[in-house]
Amino acid sequence: MILLALDETGRAQGFIQLYPFYASLHLAPAWLLSDLFVATSARRRGYGRALMLAAQAHGQASGACGLQLETGRDNLAGQALYESLGYVREGNFYTYWLGLS
Repeated sequence: MILLALDETGRAQGFIQLYPFYASLHLAPAWLLSDLFVATSARRRGYGRALMLAAQAHGQASGACGLQLETGRDNLAGQALYESLGYVREGNFYTYWLGLS
């Protein structure tokens, strides 16, 4: 699922990408917020917040139990946005990656 943020002229200024998954600990469907991007020239104008709220509304409308995301430790602006919207930082898990060529 991709949601777009359009300006008043209809030009895309950002997007959010969501993937459905099953949250086994909750025994319910959920959404993985895979990517949030806002054009550099459009940042600090509310597009990121609007996209996050649209993702939340989509999750609620689809009957999901929650939204999950991860971000870089140095992404302080993103962390501030997520936490201002009620996201809680999980401290019990590590993220691992296996690169495949």
